[in-house]
Amino acid sequence: MTEKVIRRGGRLANERAARRRKAAARHAVEAARASIEAVLEPGVEGEAGPPGAPVLRGKQRRHLRGLAHHLDPVVVIGKEGVTPSVLSALDRALTDHELIKVRVLESSRIERAECADRLAVALAAAQVGEIGRIVTLYRPHPKRPKIVLPRS
Repeated sequence: MTEKVIRRGGRLANERAARRRKAAARHAVEAARASIEAVLEPGVEGEAGPPGAPVLRGKQRRHLRGLAHHLDPVVVIGKEGVTPSVLSALDRALTDHELIKVRVLESSRIERAECADRLAVALAAAQVGEIGRIVTLYRPHPKRPKIVLPRS
């Protein structure tokens, strides 16, 4: 059905409707930005990780990525996703090695970014980096840390 165009005061009615739609879209974008900003801490913007996880600065994160370059993935997350057995294996690996790589297979139910967030929260670890389908996690040993981080 075609819109009926009516001239009122030199403007077309469908132009006013288009302006209203643009204003509504602009309002929706502003509301989404406000909700995202409310979640993030002021001034930190994504630096703070899950509770209990070490807070890493840029220089420390680069240092850990350099150390992890030669590592192979210790745990592989397959089609079952993040299960309790995977979490226990990752917890043991983080306690033993402090810095590990995890491979998220294509057949996994969840995406790599979502998987990395879940693992970091569940294990109280910091995300060092994500490249391709590989996620790098760091958590210092509670009693005897092996990796010495540079000062920030």
